[in-house]
Amino acid sequence: MTKKSTSILIFFIVLIVLFCAAFLLKQVNNPTKQLSEQEARQAVLDEYPGTVLSMDLQDGIYLTRLETSQGLYELKLAAATGEIASIVQLESRATAEPSPVPTPAGTEPPAVPATPSPSASPATPPAASARPPAASTAPTAKQWITEKQAVYIALQEVTGELDDVDFGNGPAGSYYLIEVNHSDGREAVVQVNAVSGVVMSITWEKKDDDDNS
Repeated sequence: MTKKSTSILIFFIVLIVLFCAAFLLKQVNNPTKQLSEQEARQAVLDEYPGTVLSMDLQDGIYLTRLETSQGLYELKLAAATGEIASIVQLESRATAEPSPVPTPAGTEPPAVPATPSPSASPATPPAASARPPAASTAPTAKQWITEKQAVYIALQEVTGELDDVDFGNGPAGSYYLIEVNHSDGREAVVQVNAVSGVVMSITWEKKDDDDNS
């Protein structure tokens, strides 16, 4: 190998070493930024006021347990962006009794007939004008909240513009699925229990780029 060839080889080696050193230095000075636990905690509380019970960072996701006046929830928050990917209710503070369930306007709960005492004299036959309870007084029909009430509950959890409402049934009972367009361009799907009115889950979805095409 000639002296000129050796000089050229050394030049290229030095150039490669300098390039690698510059790349490593850039990586050290500009690491991938992630929210600190305190910042992630504040991001959760900004969206859902309550008490953060625990927060664990796993694969770039903060798994968070949040306690609110409605119950216990599990959230997933992206450490890089601070966006809440999903929220699922684990426990509910609402009872399953029919009494606290909102009743649609213009309706009244069915009266509970009194049980006669064994020693009491036979009851007087009802007047001819008396009518038996209507079939519409079935408990399941009276316990359902209206679609309008479900939408109101969903918009209290996620501020935005109503997109669509669906009704469904599952192992946990009947529910409403309310789609809400948030001002930041995302879409939230809020699942509301059709009986108790409790928010069962909130799922955030990014809008497809193809929607504008």
